Amino acid sequence: MFVILALAYVLIALPSTLASCGPIDDVTLTFYGWPDNSPPGSDNAFDCGRGKNADGNPMAGGSGTYDDPISFATATNNKNLPECAVVYVPLLHKYFRNEDDCAQCLTDWDSKGEYHIDLWTGSNTAGGGQDQINCEDNLPGGSQTIILDPPNSLPVDSMDPTAPAIQFVH
Repeated sequence: MFVILALAYVLIALPSTLASCGPIDDVTLTFYGWPDNSPPGSDNAFDCGRGKNADGNPMAGGSGTYDDPISFATATNNKNLPECAVVYVPLLHKYFRNEDDCAQCLTDWDSKGEYHIDLWTGSNTAGGGQDQINCEDNLPGGSQTIILDPPNSLPVDSMDPTAPAIQFVH
């Protein structure tokens, strides 16, 4: 009897364990940076160990490696993408970490159950103004697959992430 109960527990717990890592399909990717952050600047909502900016707040940034993922924002109530969760975006060959909140992502999650992540672009020390926003608006995002809790061995594009982002889209 004990073996049957233990097996039943494992089978019930298994789907939630599998959901915590691996690919997530149909994730809306958008982009944000200094000029369209709220408020404008490099502030992040969550301290995931990156450091603080001049205002003493958690700072956006990253190079896209496993050890230095780029910031992303999403719905704060999406428990499948908790604070500081790391994802890999195959489209960009970069790692990203949930370090910020996103109002539109929250609306999409609450109204449609839609995964939506907003990926940081550009510098964390200066804004690019309307030119940066125009660039973000023209980046190919849309519906993509991401990998939650990825291994540290996936290919990474070594291009400087503060370079024009369109250059590192694969």
